[in-house]
Amino acid sequence: MGNRASASHLSASSGDKTQATGGSTLYELADLHGGGKIIDQFRLIYQSDDPLTQSNFNQFLRNTIKPFLYNDGHGKLVPVSTLVEERENYRLGGVRKTKRKLLQYKKYYSMTQIIKDQHDIDPGSLEHDEHGNPCRLVCWDIAKRGSVGENIVHLCLLLNNPFHTDLARRIIAVFPKLAMDIYLGDEYYGEGPLHMAIVNRDFFLAKFLIDLNAPVNEIACGKFFFPEDQKMKRVSNTNYEYVTVADDETDYEGFAYYGEYPLAFAACLEEMDICKLLIRHGAYINAKDANGNSVAHLTVIRNLPEMFDFALEHGADIYAKNNRGYNCLTLAAKMGNKEMVKHILELERKPYWTFGEVSCAAYPLSSLDTIDTESGLEGSIDRKSVLNIVVTSDNPRHLDLLDGLIVEILEQKWALFARKKFYQHLITYIVYLIIFNAAFILRPPFQPDPGTSHCVARNDTRQDYFLCPRVANGASKVIDSKDIGRLILELLTAGGSLGYLGSLIIDFNRQGFHIVFQSLVNAPTRFLFLLSCALVTISIPGLFICALTRYANVTWFLAIILAWPYCLFFCRGFRLVGPFVLMIGKMIKGDLLKFMLLYLIFLIAFSQAMVVSFAGTGGSRMFLNSPLRAIEGMFILSLGEFEEIEPEFDKAPHPIFVKILFVFYVVIANVLLVNMLIAMMGKTYETTVETRKEWKRQWAQTVLVIETSIKPKQRLQYQEKYSEALGDGHDGRAVVMRWQHDEIEKKRDHKRKIRKLNELADLLYKKDLEKRKNNKIANTIRNAINKGKTKPPTSNLESIRGKNLEMKNKRADILATVTNPGMILQATTRAGGSRPVSPQQNENTDNDASHQIVNPEEE
Repeated sequence: MGNRASASHLSASSGDKTQATGGSTLYELADLHGGGKIIDQFRLIYQSDDPLTQSNFNQFLRNTIKPFLYNDGHGKLVPVSTLVEERENYRLGGVRKTKRKLLQYKKYYSMTQIIKDQHDIDPGSLEHDEHGNPCRLVCWDIAKRGSVGENIVHLCLLLNNPFHTDLARRIIAVFPKLAMDIYLGDEYYGEGPLHMAIVNRDFFLAKFLIDLNAPVNEIACGKFFFPEDQKMKRVSNTNYEYVTVADDETDYEGFAYYGEYPLAFAACLEEMDICKLLIRHGAYINAKDANGNSVAHLTVIRNLPEMFDFALEHGADIYAKNNRGYNCLTLAAKMGNKEMVKHILELERKPYWTFGEVSCAAYPLSSLDTIDTESGLEGSIDRKSVLNIVVTSDNPRHLDLLDGLIVEILEQKWALFARKKFYQHLITYIVYLIIFNAAFILRPPFQPDPGTSHCVARNDTRQDYFLCPRVANGASKVIDSKDIGRLILELLTAGGSLGYLGSLIIDFNRQGFHIVFQSLVNAPTRFLFLLSCALVTISIPGLFICALTRYANVTWFLAIILAWPYCLFFCRGFRLVGPFVLMIGKMIKGDLLKFMLLYLIFLIAFSQAMVVSFAGTGGSRMFLNSPLRAIEGMFILSLGEFEEIEPEFDKAPHPIFVKILFVFYVVIANVLLVNMLIAMMGKTYETTVETRKEWKRQWAQTVLVIETSIKPKQRLQYQEKYSEALGDGHDGRAVVMRWQHDEIEKKRDHKRKIRKLNELADLLYKKDLEKRKNNKIANTIRNAINKGKTKPPTSNLESIRGKNLEMKNKRADILATVTNPGMILQATTRAGGSRPVSPQQNENTDNDASHQIVNPEEE
């Protein structure tokens, strides 16, 4: 945290200037080693209670620190452009480059303006000069700061111990404007004392700073506070001090990615008391950082269900999307966080009934189903939906999400339309493949006379051009029934290929390129089949032009090879062979690819060694006298065919050396590499068998591929069949599901009930305290009136009576929500403990021994 990294290692690549003992006059006052004039002086009076001594030390602080401040500690407005330029100088190690351009992207609209326009809050401590230019109030002189733009308060808080924290408090009390001063270096830009107090988990210091008007919506946008994979993608703007990112793609993994705002810092660190304090003083809970993540998003990233509930209770918008288009639910699915996905779904569901341990509820399909109903393109495929993310991802963590509600939706789709479409596609493909193979088998061999042209000028009918091989061979009978059947089959094959390609073009126009491309990625064998159809289509002219017949044959050879793997796509839909198809795919993409890479290295190396060994020997039967034939011969040797090549070894100039090479090659290629391939495939097989849900994901991908080929209107019609309207004034649809409670859900529900009872008990106790205070005031006034000391303040008495009546009514409403008002006290007696009281509660409540509240941890 802070500039500690610059003190621990002198790395020029970090973008910070090296912190040295004599590099800045700031370090004469205080440094990270616990030295400095101010620290030494404070150490002398730290334990003193003498008011005069304390007053003298405060005067010492004024005299010592004033030369480092603007306007004797009142600060001055510095243009944001100057601060951004200074930050760039820190990034470049102090070297000014006036020609360096600060990138400015229109799509990254100013964070400041976004917050002002949408949320109507103060984004920090920015002000404007007489010309309307954005400025920041800066207290500590920019030229007299530390190596990463820090001041003495930052140094003290960075050490994070009671001694230095007390000193920082003393300094801020003398110069209150320092509570708003931030780091100006690029590494920690924007981090202020309030951020550091939150990281240090110091509630009282945070409250002290807020009381001195420290901005609760300050943004810490330094490099240190970004995800690791975005630190080199940050973009500065001369008009605004906040930093954006040139690329939104990130995994959100970072050592200190806490969301930039103090409230986000407190939420990520699970400081609920500080969160309440910040919200009470105007912190906006839906403020977004450079990645578009709000507090709710960050609790999902950090896997903090309780803080997510806290954010939701305080007005967090869990449906807001970040820069990558993910709301809280879809973000949890993207990160493979099963706990948060389940937690959010439980909060969104609408319970219908509960019978013992069995419950029934409606789960809204918004952001859950692949069929979009909210973006204005009703019926289109939502690529950011939970279902699409889970099914199309290759991350093993997403396999755990393939159960419960997700599988229920997939099974509903399979039963309604996917299974029927699946068998229709299968039958159509089998018919096409039979016709294709029959046409290919019936094609006659093409053997033209070497002494004649491939196309002989003859006085034949136009029909003869379909029979180019027979014409070229000079057959006595140009056409027969076999040729007619072949022509019909070829035309049917060409027509089927055009039909498949036409349906692909329709899908592109209907769904868009990205959705169709993703479906082809999920089904690579389908892509190969469509490529086969394209080859058949471009070979159609070869049926009419004799000169293109040879090229048509080549394209048909490739097309027939690429058409057959599509069978594996349909095999994925059957539980009997589906897992084996998955194993074959994994072995080809992983094990076989690695093996071929290593095998080719040894094959080429030994084959070229053989070429050198047989150089100049000649011989028509020699396999090893050219580079290409040497590779062919060594490959045959690896298959164990020694009879034809082994006698040639004695013709080499050095036969013993050749035989030694041969032995080494056989050992490496046949023994080592082949056995390694077998071992890798065995491991892949075991891993795939252990992952039971892997086949289910392949089956789910088949369902989504079929869904992509359906018209949007039909998708909406099918969705209406497996879902129902939410009702009760809610738009959208939901899927109804019954489930049996597990132990985890039981414990979570129990904790929620206890927490609600605690909140009720807390509220009742505060109302009771308020009633006691009001009664005490009323009794005091009544006694004063009876004694004749003062006239009755009618307005006060009426106000107190009104408050007492309102309090009684509210308490009656609260008690009405609880079946047995004594259950709270009974639960308290069983727990035998008291609920931890937050610091702000401790200031407003007295030590009443009878106030015993249930502690969820103890319960």
